[in-house]
Amino acid sequence: MIDNFLALEPKDKFTSLGIIFTAIIGLATLFFSVLNNQRSVYASTILKERLDSLSNLKQNTASFISLILASLKENSLEDNYKELKYLSNLIEYQFNASKRGELEVIDKLKYLLRLIQLRIEERDIVEMASFIQKYDLDFFCMLNLENYNVQSLNKLIDKKVYENIEEAEVLLKKHIKSEWDKIKNNTKKFKF
Repeated sequence: MIDNFLALEPKDKFTSLGIIFTAIIGLATLFFSVLNNQRSVYASTILKERLDSLSNLKQNTASFISLILASLKENSLEDNYKELKYLSNLIEYQFNASKRGELEVIDKLKYLLRLIQLRIEERDIVEMASFIQKYDLDFFCMLNLENYNVQSLNKLIDKKVYENIEEAEVLLKKHIKSEWDKIKNNTKKFKF
């Protein structure tokens, strides 16, 4: 085969070499195009999933907070507790419990649910004191519960719920903003 190639005229040799060289470049281009296309599809899939997750987190957060506020206003916490627990779980499942900032949000949601449980499940001051000790609700552990009746303690619980909602809202907004910034930065990396 090499003898046949060497026997060709110089013009035919250059043409043959050009065809072989073009074929090699075409195959290399095809290989890198397929590889780049796979990376792009993977990156866009990940980006879409992260955007969907962030959108779900926003929606679940808004629903959770608005349901608590509406339930407090209408005094229907007991009726809506199951839905509040469900929304809290949806939010919690989107977080990584090994990250400090995200753990802080999870803890705040759990504390809010404990306050709501205390508000709706305990009927007398002795049961409430027992619940407070069982779950170590820090603010309430410092109170002298003999000075409170159920109604005054419920008002205090409502106040703490409002305060903790505001804190949870700030933490969730910070988390959503940081996730959005991560998505933007990763998108820039994938463009290059």
